[in-house]
Amino acid sequence: MNSLFLEVCRKLISADSSPQQGTLAMAELAASLCEDLGLETELQRIHVSGVPHANVIARPRCIEPEGELLLQTRLDTVDPGIYGQWTLTENNPFNATICDDKIYGLGVAETKLDYACKLFAIKKLLEEKGTSAIKKGFVLAGTFGQEGKRAGAVQLLRRKKIFSKQALVGAPTSLRLHNAANGEAAVEIQIPFSKAEKEFRHNHDLQEISSSQSRIFTSENAILEMFQYLQQLPESLAILELDGGSSHKTPASYASLEVDNVSLTEESMVAKVKKIYAAIESLEKDFANYKDENCDPPQATLNIGMVRTRNDSVILLGNCRIPPGIDQETYERWMREIEMACQSVQAQFHITDYLQPFRNKERSSLQEKAREALGDVDAKFETQFGAQWRSGDANVLNRLGVECLLFGPGDIKAQTGSPNEFVDLKDLERATQFYEKVLAKVCFEV
Repeated sequence: MNSLFLEVCRKLISADSSPQQGTLAMAELAASLCEDLGLETELQRIHVSGVPHANVIARPRCIEPEGELLLQTRLDTVDPGIYGQWTLTENNPFNATICDDKIYGLGVAETKLDYACKLFAIKKLLEEKGTSAIKKGFVLAGTFGQEGKRAGAVQLLRRKKIFSKQALVGAPTSLRLHNAANGEAAVEIQIPFSKAEKEFRHNHDLQEISSSQSRIFTSENAILEMFQYLQQLPESLAILELDGGSSHKTPASYASLEVDNVSLTEESMVAKVKKIYAAIESLEKDFANYKDENCDPPQATLNIGMVRTRNDSVILLGNCRIPPGIDQETYERWMREIEMACQSVQAQFHITDYLQPFRNKERSSLQEKAREALGDVDAKFETQFGAQWRSGDANVLNRLGVECLLFGPGDIKAQTGSPNEFVDLKDLERATQFYEKVLAKVCFEV
């Protein structure tokens, strides 16, 4: 693996672009890397909820942008969670670490290093062919919005910074081409404490001596494990704290529960959580009746990824993933069923974000050339199109009229959004080769 490439990878990972920090510093770093290649570079600065963000846009100088190919990658990450769980990066998620031909760190698979792959593919082509060989323009865009409704991708097109009808969108697809993506509904459930619970919890905090029992859950889906444990507890228990997860999009790796063994007469938080969890279980059984065999998994999923406790309520944050084969009427019925279960325990249910699923129906020249490029990298690669497990910028771009193909190193279900996120170095090398070959076929003279 090229030492300069690894140096750039380490720089990208070291830049904190988590939700609290924003992506401005990350975008400035990416812009400097693009300027080193002689690309014309622009920062599109945007504040979201007071946090500074930026899109970084880079294209060859003096090339007509109309109809250019968009190479898009998100440069933000999820919250790193507990640093101590990053055992392979010396408890520092921003310390890119290589071990056994893998590189570890926050954002290595989703999707900072995909940006590095695109950058070095452009570098090699410009060094070998020069700008005079460009027959079709291209633009490299680093965006943001994993936790903020894909604001970066939206602003790219709405402010007319991009003139593209086709895009290669970075996503951890295990080096497989995806021409479809699941939709996603971000859900929020607010479950109120009863009057008796609120009074008990308030008095409990004021007591000099009080007793409680706590339990920590650490697994691939710790919140699910915590909910299953709650099913075994008496409904009269008082919940003092429910906490877990760092992103509504991914299964939580940790959760904690604190209870007091007291008898409450009103319907308790334990009883309410049990009813909502039962409704989610029932809905998941119905998901199995509606499958899209072109997706993996073929059915919808509903994950509760975050739990937080407030003075007056418990907040559940999660998301429902909807395969492209599911129609709008079925999706809306599922959401009504969850809403009715919440209303039965006086809980509030909100859909805070929604992206429709999509599937490209026509086999365009971009799709065919991308398949050829992937086969050129390795004849053993799967060149049949798949569907992306999670929604993202491609859903936004597709809705705004851009044909999208998703591709990138890393496994979205096994390697991203959790401590010790990793990607194989060999896959980074292959991804760079793919981008080089597809750019050569689409944008450069033979």
